[in-house]
Amino acid sequence: MKKTQIIGIIFIAVIIGALTATLSDSGKQADFTTAFADQGSQYRVVGFLDESAPIVYDPITDPSLTKFNMRDENGEVRKVHLLKSKPQGFEQSESLVLIGAAKGDIFVAQDMQMKCPSKYNQDNHMMDEMSASR
Repeated sequence: MKKTQIIGIIFIAVIIGALTATLSDSGKQADFTTAFADQGSQYRVVGFLDESAPIVYDPITDPSLTKFNMRDENGEVRKVHLLKSKPQGFEQSESLVLIGAAKGDIFVAQDMQMKCPSKYNQDNHMMDEMSASR
């Protein structure tokens, strides 16, 4: 084998190892009950923004802290501290995935993914079909 082929194989092995380590370290998916029972362990919690409680974001005091309440898929509502600025379109999101750990009575999230409403929902699709048939 040529030297460049050996280097190429080693490079590919390192890339595969890095991807495997990154994907396996993203935490286990759970609900708030499981996450709060295992304080300090990293979890992914799926839920919805609790619109009955205020969203607190004060960029002057702390630009990398957003406080809100979230309801998990089982209906349990908990306080969340997101260690990032408030994302654009946060209030319109359909669902949230928090990545973080429970500390005391607060879920501290280092990262969050949002599912935004689709512009291709059923109502818009039916209206497009009706206008095309005219």
